[in-house]
Amino acid sequence: MKIKTGAEFSIYLPQLKLSGDEMYKILKQFRAQYWFWYVRNELILNKLKSELDQEDKAELQKLLIDPTLEDIFGKESISDQIFSISGDEQLRSKFLDDSDKFRVGSRPSTEATPKWLDRYIPGSLSAFIEGPSGLFEIIEANSLVEAVFVIARHLLRVLKEDCDLYLGDSELERLTKSLSEHVQLGMFGGAFKLLNIIEEIINYIFPNNEWDKFVSALQVVKTSLQQLEPKHLFQTKFLKLEVMAPIAVGYGFFRARFFDEIHYLSKVCYQEQFLTLLNKKFIMNEAFWLFESYDNELSSAEYLHFKESERKKVNANRIEQAPIKNIFCKAHFLTEPVLFSKCFPTEK
Repeated sequence: MKIKTGAEFSIYLPQLKLSGDEMYKILKQFRAQYWFWYVRNELILNKLKSELDQEDKAELQKLLIDPTLEDIFGKESISDQIFSISGDEQLRSKFLDDSDKFRVGSRPSTEATPKWLDRYIPGSLSAFIEGPSGLFEIIEANSLVEAVFVIARHLLRVLKEDCDLYLGDSELERLTKSLSEHVQLGMFGGAFKLLNIIEEIINYIFPNNEWDKFVSALQVVKTSLQQLEPKHLFQTKFLKLEVMAPIAVGYGFFRARFFDEIHYLSKVCYQEQFLTLLNKKFIMNEAFWLFESYDNELSSAEYLHFKESERKKVNANRIEQAPIKNIFCKAHFLTEPVLFSKCFPTEK
């Protein structure tokens, strides 16, 4: 979805143009996994409304809490449940064949199947296109102005949907009202004014964060997916962390992309472990954020047989074609700085 912003933004900033086909290739694994999570989640919630024994209910509720668990509500259950609500044998076969591939991100999907399923599971298509709290749309925005309005739109939606969580907090209510007014004004409200409001809200919801403070390297204590406890992560003020974390990652990407603040993205993703949280909550494999399997047309065997100069050309081409990958890889690099001693090898 493209945000119509009217006149072109007049101040020069480094803007990476991303074609729809290019973005589809890059985010295809995340789209498959998040969309699968959404569909399965909706099916489980629907199943829980039926008469089930306590053991079956407990199993399904366990999967809602920890979506990474396996051997619960597998492809047969998913496909049967889809058939029961749609009566569509083709959809049933599709999920029987591909559910496990969607779950691990090995089978991408076009918009056709999510759109088809949207007739029976409302929100299927928007989950596929937008991602959690609009993360995919934020990453895919074609300009600074579009990105600002996409972030604002999804942030406003979250604030409105969860307004009961901050009822009575005059400051967040004021900021939400201001955000709503500027979103309604569109381009006439000014992109930078809107950006300032977004930053105020994020800093208010994530109090005392130091994400904008420059660092040349990060010391990160990594927690495994299995051991990660969301309650031990940087907690938000009022709103749910799993709802705000994708917006924080998207905003971090925005800062890294348009203002070269790679440290901001790196802190959000790795110091706060929000990418691990996305994996935990939405089965979006954290390892995919390095985009190592991006070039599907070139096999590993072919790549290994290239000369060093040819490999450099391939790598340079991949970076040129995938600015999203380049930005996330830079953010990850800050967590693995080269040891100073390695820069000066000694003779043996």
